[in-house]
Amino acid sequence: MIDLQNIEKTYQTANGPLRAVNGVSVHIGKGEVFGFIGFSGAGKSTLLRCINMLEHPDSGKVIVDGEELTSLSKKELLKKRQSIGMIFQHYNLLLNSTVFKNAAFPLEIVGVTKDAIQKRVTRSLEIVDLREKEKEYPARLSGGQKQRVAIARAIVTEPKILLCDEVTSALDPQTTQTILHYLKPMSTS
Repeated sequence: MIDLQNIEKTYQTANGPLRAVNGVSVHIGKGEVFGFIGFSGAGKSTLLRCINMLEHPDSGKVIVDGEELTSLSKKELLKKRQSIGMIFQHYNLLLNSTVFKNAAFPLEIVGVTKDAIQKRVTRSLEIVDLREKEKEYPARLSGGQKQRVAIARAIVTEPKILLCDEVTSALDPQTTQTILHYLKPMSTS
């Protein structure tokens, strides 16, 4: 399902080059739950962002579902990303949009019909137990609720692959258990 072949990524900083990812190769099969662990600044987020090509590796190949993403055009890559959900470490919510609109955003940008958006967003918000908050704005939500909005936004597209960047790192233990409870069924579907 995911093959990373000798992925390398270096950033240019004021102090010179910083190698964030150095020759990583890994195979992740369908249905597998896989985690990257390491110290802060070790390149975990960069590697994760290389999988969906939010970061382009300097070298190596990213193959997802048999398709090499590193060789796709911008248009082809946008289409392929529709099958890859991403839950960001810092939520990346639209502050001026309601919970519903935040969850609907990935469907709106690809032109899904309003009726389909209504059904899929409602279902996603029900999965993460936020249906009653659909008209609220992010500023009125707790950290755990914001993270659940981010999960709803990621799963609303019904992705084949769900990437999670430290999805529970800033949460208390109870909220962490709740978030993991929501994510677990997705790893078996």
